[in-house]
Amino acid sequence: MEITIIGNLTVDLINGYIRGGGPGYYAGLALAHLGHKVYLIGNVGLDYPSEYLEVLKSYNVILDYLRIVDRSTAFRIKYSETSNRILILENYGYKVVPEQVPRELIDDKVVIVSPVIGEIDDEVIKYIFKSARFIVLDVQGFVREVKGKGILEYVPLSVHSDIISNSHIIHAELNEVIEAKNNPLNAVLKLKEYGANISLLTLSKHGSILVLKNSN
Repeated sequence: MEITIIGNLTVDLINGYIRGGGPGYYAGLALAHLGHKVYLIGNVGLDYPSEYLEVLKSYNVILDYLRIVDRSTAFRIKYSETSNRILILENYGYKVVPEQVPRELIDDKVVIVSPVIGEIDDEVIKYIFKSARFIVLDVQGFVREVKGKGILEYVPLSVHSDIISNSHIIHAELNEVIEAKNNPLNAVLKLKEYGANISLLTLSKHGSILVLKNSN
């Protein structure tokens, strides 16, 4: 199966180490390992660790549609005393704009929409939801907002409801559904309200919850 993943690759700064990241890296590797043909669309900076790109290439993930820019979207990742992850935006990076998105990678295709900090242009999102055959929406980049000193906080999902309801799968982590106040059941039911066919909530090491649109 051919699958297109849209969103920037990221540089993650963790305890003094520089690592490559972003949904295109992790989801791309997983899907390629399962035998799918994966295309990445987004931006990647010259500062992105080359060894991570080599890993993607070794799994035949297609990088031809990544735009090379001067600096990647970058996050500094810290952990609180209670092991909660704190994200600090070091560099926003660049928008994914319409001219970066070939129609042949969207029309009647499986597309994973996975921004990290709202970098996918609205026109691109509208086109995807109009033209793709199967859409997976990862909410993380739609619910992150930069506060003081670059610290990211989570806000309610603000993508138009008519767009979300056209998703086949909507995915979030528990802390990304702030209305649920860290209650997994409330979180997955909140996702279900958006109208996608499948709502998927991941709970880190504790597994996942999946709810179908028409389930009670």
